[in-house]
Amino acid sequence: QSIDLYCHELGIENIFVMVNEPKLATKISTSWFGHLSGKVRVVPRESISNIWRQDGWLNQQALKIMGSAKSQNSWSMILDAKTVLTRPMSRTKLLNAQGQSKLGWNGPVIDAFYPAQQIANEFLESNHNRCLMPGGVPHFFHNASVRELINFVESKTKQDFVTWFLGQGKLTEFVLYDFWMASDPVRSQWHTNTQESDVLNICNICHTQVHDFDKILETHNQSHHTLSVHRRAWANLSGAQKQVFRDRLMAKGITRAVNLP
Repeated sequence: QSIDLYCHELGIENIFVMVNEPKLATKISTSWFGHLSGKVRVVPRESISNIWRQDGWLNQQALKIMGSAKSQNSWSMILDAKTVLTRPMSRTKLLNAQGQSKLGWNGPVIDAFYPAQQIANEFLESNHNRCLMPGGVPHFFHNASVRELINFVESKTKQDFVTWFLGQGKLTEFVLYDFWMASDPVRSQWHTNTQESDVLNICNICHTQVHDFDKILETHNQSHHTLSVHRRAWANLSGAQKQVFRDRLMAKGITRAVNLP
C-alpha cells in the first residue's frame, strides 16, 4: 500500500516481488499494489535456482541481486518486506540530470558486516571500506552494473551466480554491490555525492533496538521516507507500543496497518 501511495513519481516499469519461502508465491496478490498492480511480477525463488539454503537471510541477499538483474528500469529500489514508505519518493530528488544517483558514498562498513567486507575485497582484489548511502533499505542498484557483476562472477568462478553467492556465507548483497561499484572509476560515477540533505531519510528499527523503540519513534517526522520494524523487534514490543506504531502508519495513509498482529 505504501508503494502505491508514495511511488507515483519514480517512473516504475516493473516491480519484482522476490519470494523467499516455498509455496508462498501463490498467496501474494498483485492487487496489493493498487494502481501499480499491472507492473508487479511475483517471482518464486524456485524459478531462479533450486539450490537454496536453510538460511533464509542468506537466500534473500542473492534474491535481491537477481531481481535487480531482471529489471527493465535503469535503477532498482531494493526494499525488505517490512519496509514501509511514509513520504513520496521523487525521481528528481534521487537522480540528477545525468541519471546518476545522488546517494553517494557514506561512512565505513559497520563492524557487523566486516566479514562481508573481507570476502568482497578478496574476491574483487580491492581494498574498500566505505558503503553507499543510506546504509540500509531502501538501497539503490544500477541494474546494468548488477548484470555486469553477475557476468563477472560467473566468468571468474565458472559457477552460476546464486551457487557462488550462497557459498560465501557472510557476504551481503549491499557490500558486494557497493564494492563492485567502487572498484571501477566508470561504474563509481553512477553514484555521486550531493550537498542536498533531504535525498533519503530512513527510520528502520532493528531487532537490537527494542529498548530504544519509543525514543526512535519520537524522532520519526515529516522528513523521513520510511518507518519499519524488524519482525523480531515487533515480537518484543508491548501492545501499547504496537498500537502507537499502527497509529503512526495510519496517519500516513497506510490504512492496512490496522491489520498488523
